Amino acid sequence: LVDSVGQWDESFGPRPGPDGTAGASDESEYLLRAVAAGFAIAYEPSIRIVHDDFTPSFGDSTSMRKAYSYGLDHSRLLKQTGFSPWYAGWRSLQLVAAAALFFARGDPGRARFYAAMARGRFLGLLRYYPAS
Repeated sequence: LVDSVGQWDESFGPRPGPDGTAGASDESEYLLRAVAAGFAIAYEPSIRIVHDDFTPSFGDSTSMRKAYSYGLDHSRLLKQTGFSPWYAGWRSLQLVAAAALFFARGDPGRARFYAAMARGRFLGLLRYYPAS
């Protein structure tokens, strides 16, 4: 796979920074390149990848920067891999709806997290990304 697809694109995913939280979509970028190269992806239920669950608090600025950077990288991935701008916009609106839902449920930390990710996605749609 690596011989055909190439190395991991380290411009996606966590990048060095003051808190080390920036970036996302690294695994998705690699899988989309593999599919574009003719490889197939299958679901294997015995393989489990688990991320620690967390509940961001409203004032948790580190989590909000993380959410924003997730949104930026997700939009960059969608643009780079040829997804429609309408689809990318729809994915952003889903986050806005989620933020409203969490706010209505009395979870302002999660509402702010989803709003920050939506902001990153919308602004990511407007950014120019040079071809890699």
